[in-house]
Amino acid sequence: LLAALTGAAAVVAPYPHSTLEPAFGPLEDADGNLYLMIDLPGLAADGTPRRDAHLEQLERARLAVHCIDAADPEPAADRLARAREGLEEFMPEGITELVVATHADEAEEVVAEADVSIDTETGTGLDDLRARLLAALLTPTS
Repeated sequence: LLAALTGAAAVVAPYPHSTLEPAFGPLEDADGNLYLMIDLPGLAADGTPRRDAHLEQLERARLAVHCIDAADPEPAADRLARAREGLEEFMPEGITELVVATHADEAEEVVAEADVSIDTETGTGLDDLRARLLAALLTPTS
């Protein structure tokens, strides 16, 4: 997702939880303003924080994006709840969250919890996601 949105050379693999090191990329708006996106190796498959996850980076975040594999047979609500629980101690109060259903083209059902559905291989939904990310970043926080 980071590579698709920013052009960053993130190391990715075709299986879940493949991020091993933080990866950074610039998300640019129409006016040329840049916003730093970070892909963190946050959680293990069971939802527990990884020791090498660099989750302290979340303390300065204004927006968190949860990627949920739409093709996974486990209910998305359960996976999202596990992720939120695992990240609870690191997430700033009042942080904006976006839920992205990935692999939407492979899913049998729509992920009801998702704000947007995407497929990074075909690019489906990426423009909508970019717009939602920028809108959330430009919305003043209290």
